[in-house]
Amino acid sequence: MPTLLTIFGLRFFFYLDEHEPIHVHVHVVCNGKLAKIELEP
Repeated sequence: MPTLLTIFGLRFFFYLDEHEPIHVHVHVVCNGKLAKIELEP
């Protein structure tokens, strides 16, 4: 999974074989927990 950007503890990445529409995942690590957020147009 290629990383597009890592800033302020946010890691923006995508999967090469992911579903449509094109989107980016964001991993946020806070207090030892992981949140996954999908951004779509």
